[in-house]
Amino acid sequence: MLRLLAALELDRRVHAARSRRPRRLRSPRDIARFFEPTLAPLVHEELWMAALDVRRGVRGVRMLSRGGLTATVVQQTDVLRAALEMTAAVLS
Repeated sequence: MLRLLAALELDRRVHAARSRRPRRLRSPRDIARFFEPTLAPLVHEELWMAALDVRRGVRGVRMLSRGGLTATVVQQTDVLRAALEMTAAVLS
């Protein structure tokens, strides 16, 4: 029963953190707040990209690479391809 309550509390906290995400990513702090609920609990490296419109509103988010404990590898073409698919005007 205690594990179930703990799991429900963690879900509530993640949902609350995601609902506080900024709608526009104007600074490194905004980017950190936006990705924190997704990346904070991870024990391995992941590279994520946020595609933005011209007003820095989020058009899309995509994980580009998943690595090990200390590193991840991504090709430049993967980043460009994802940006084009999401019709990004700005990348963060």
